Amino acid sequence: MGSTRRAVTLSLTVPARFKDKTSVVTSRRSETTTLKCYAVGDHPISVVWSKGNVKLDKRTSSRYQIIESITTDGLSSELRIRETDRADSALYSCHTENKFGNDDRKVKLVVKDAPGPPQDVKVKDIWSRSVSVYWTPTYDGNSPISKYVVSFWKQHGVSNRPQEVDVPSAQHFTLVRHLQPGTQYVLNVLAENNVGKSEASRTVTFTTNDEEPEAPPLDVNAVTQGPTTVLVSWKAPQKDAWNGDIEGYYIGFKPKNSNGSTSYKKVEQTNNITHEFILQGLNKGTEYEITVQAYNHAGSGPTSPQRLVMTRPGEDSPDIPRLFVDAVTLESIKVHWQLRTGGQKLTDALVEIFESDGDLPLYLNMYLVVPAAALALAIIVIVVSSCICCRQMKNVQHPLPPQEMALYGTMMPQRYVDAAGNELTVTYGTVPTQPDPTAIQLQAAQAAAQMQAAGAGTLVPTAVNANTTGTWSRKEVPKNRPLPVPSEITDKATGHFYDSAQ
Repeated sequence: MGSTRRAVTLSLTVPARFKDKTSVVTSRRSETTTLKCYAVGDHPISVVWSKGNVKLDKRTSSRYQIIESITTDGLSSELRIRETDRADSALYSCHTENKFGNDDRKVKLVVKDAPGPPQDVKVKDIWSRSVSVYWTPTYDGNSPISKYVVSFWKQHGVSNRPQEVDVPSAQHFTLVRHLQPGTQYVLNVLAENNVGKSEASRTVTFTTNDEEPEAPPLDVNAVTQGPTTVLVSWKAPQKDAWNGDIEGYYIGFKPKNSNGSTSYKKVEQTNNITHEFILQGLNKGTEYEITVQAYNHAGSGPTSPQRLVMTRPGEDSPDIPRLFVDAVTLESIKVHWQLRTGGQKLTDALVEIFESDGDLPLYLNMYLVVPAAALALAIIVIVVSSCICCRQMKNVQHPLPPQEMALYGTMMPQRYVDAAGNELTVTYGTVPTQPDPTAIQLQAAQAAAQMQAAGAGTLVPTAVNANTTGTWSRKEVPKNRPLPVPSEITDKATGHFYDSAQ
C-alpha cells in the first residue's frame, strides 16, 4: 500500500494581552517613579497609557516619559514620572492592542509624603502649671502617622527654647505639664510618619494662672534716719520666681523680742530697680526687726531674712525745710529756707550744692531769659508808641488840596453881572446857616482867581454899603478891602440880580 506525503502550513495567532492584570507601585515624593506594562502578542502591537480617562504622552506633561521596547513575544512599555508629588497618586491603566485582540492592565501609584499639619489646635483647661491641648488630624501622607509632637515655649524672656512632648498617633489630645505660673506661652503641634515631619500647625498663645511668688525680695537693707524713722530698701525677686506680675510689697516691722504682732506697710510696685520706703512713727532708741515680702494677684510670697535696725535716741529730727531762691547771677545764688521745728532748738544747718544734669530751669537760663525779656520790652514800646501816634493824628486838621477845597453849604454855580453889562459865571457857595468866615474867604478868593483867569480884571463889589453882597465890576481893587463876612450881611444889594443856577 503506498504512502502520500503533503506539506501543510500551520499559522498560529496570538492576541495582545497582559500576563499581570494589576499591580501597586509605591514611591516617595520628589523621586522618579517608573510604571511598567509588558504586553504579549503578535506584531504589530501597541500600548497606550492613561491616568483616569486622560491619555498620557509627552504633550500631557513634561514630567512624563514613555519608553517602549520590542521583544520577541510582544512589547514592553514604561511610564516614567519625574519629581512625583501628592497629585500623582492615582490609578493608571495601560491598554494593549493588535489585530487579533486587546487587553487592559491597572497600576495603582501611591506617593508617600510627609503628613499635613494638624488642624483646629485648641488649648483648654488652663491651670497654673499645666494645660490640655486638642487637635484634629488631617492628611497622613499615604503613610500611617507614627506620632504627634507638641512644641511650646515662653513668649518673653531669655529662656524661650522650645520644649517638646511626644503623643501617640492614636491620641489627638494631651496634657502639657511643668509650666511656670503666670507666664505666657506659645504652642503648636506637628505630625510625623516614616517619610518625615509635617509643617507646624498655627500657633496658639495662652497664659497660665498665677501663683504666689516663690522667692523673697533681694538685698533688703534698713538704715535709721532719726529717732522715729527708718529707711528700708530692697530689690525685686528673680523674674522666674514671680509666678505672675508683682503688684507690690509688704514691709513687716516690730520691736525685737516683742510679743506683739508684726505691723505691715503696703508699698505699690514701681519700675525702679531698687525700691525704698521710710517707716515713720517708730519708738525712739528701739531695735526693730524688718522683713519684706512680695505679693501678686494670687497672694504673698515668702518673707525676706530679718534685718535689725536701731532707731536713734533723743529728739526727733527737724522737718525737711522749704527752700526758696531769691536771686541768681552768673557766679552766685541767694537762697533762704523756712523751718517748722516745733519749738526745738536747731544746732546747725547744712546747705548742699551739686551740679545738675545740665538742664537748668527756664527761669534760670540767662540765654533764654535775657533775649525773651528784650523782645517783650521792644513789643511793649512799639505798641505804646503806635497808640500815642494814632491819638495825635486824630487831633491834627489836615488842609485840603486847592482843587478839592471843601465848601460849606449847598454848592451851585452863580451868575454875576458886572456894571458894564458883562455877564460872568463863577463858582460860589450859598451862605450856610452857621457861617464859617474862613471858608467864605476861601470861596471869595477862588471866585476872584477865576475871573482874573478869564480876563475880567479885578472884581470889586458895586454896592456902596460894605455889608451887602453884589456883583463885581471892573474897578481897581481897593487896598486892604476886607472880604465880606456872612455874619455882616444884613441887606441885599441893589443894582444887580442873581440868576438861577445853570
